[in-house]
Amino acid sequence: MSAVGDGPRDHPLLRGLNVPPLGERLQNISVLVTKTLVFVGTVPVADPQAPPGPRARKLIYVFDKSTGARIRDIELEAFSVAAPMTYMHRGKQYIVVATGMGPNSEWMALTLPSPSSGQ
Repeated sequence: MSAVGDGPRDHPLLRGLNVPPLGERLQNISVLVTKTLVFVGTVPVADPQAPPGPRARKLIYVFDKSTGARIRDIELEAFSVAAPMTYMHRGKQYIVVATGMGPNSEWMALTLPSPSSGQ
């Protein structure tokens, strides 16, 4: 089991403590499970009591399925609004997520560079 998100690390009662990720308060969570990975798209709850500060990050979290370790945070341009999907095209695997709302809706496709590209 792993927490989704880092949680309230700036809370005064946690100052000076070395705590692991505590998780976020979320209003929407969507999951894609592959053979070895778990992709989690999230939308944080808007907190009107929160002090002004950085806006909530628009992330898909990637976990190792066998250990639960968080291995990557993928920052998106908009919040994911549906479960990620996966497909193969010409031998390459893609992860696709719907983002935004209304006229700002988009599909965002993510993939790894091919080993032969040198990137």
